[in-house]
Amino acid sequence: MQEILDSFDNTEFWYIDQGILAPDADGSASFRRTLQRQEEKWWLPVPRVPPGGLHENSRKQLQHKRDSTNQILKAAMAINSITISDMEIPESYMDALPKV
Repeated sequence: MQEILDSFDNTEFWYIDQGILAPDADGSASFRRTLQRQEEKWWLPVPRVPPGGLHENSRKQLQHKRDSTNQILKAAMAINSITISDMEIPESYMDALPKV
């Protein structure tokens, strides 16, 4: 995972703060229009790309990184799920639950 994070240097895309967002004033394109839920998360930066978009090689590399990261996430979630299901629930916790 660290290797994936470390590979994000000298990228064709960048991020800008939504608080200083001017509508395409710098000539770049934004994903803002497609991420409508972004308004709920105003603190997250908005990704920007050059006016012509990303080169094909950059797109392929980003897709590969996304796929790899998704596989890591799925494996971690499976490990967590198995670990939690194997854990014993303390009796004190069970006693503290509301009785229905």
